[in-house]
Amino acid sequence: MDSLRERGNFQLNYYKIYLKISAYAIEISYLVVGISKLSSRLNDFDNPRSFHSLFSELWI
Repeated sequence: MDSLRERGNFQLNYYKIYLKISAYAIEISYLVVGISKLSSRLNDFDNPRSFHSLFSELWI
């Protein structure tokens, strides 16, 4: 009975680790996309846009 409980705890810990890694991967991808959009907008200062359009495009 103890071996079943240990196996269940191990599987639960495995899923917790998997969920944490997935959450970090999603967070990093949002940061990368946001930074790339922001840097591309900052490079376009020859044809500047309003701040409203800049921030509305960042969150689409």
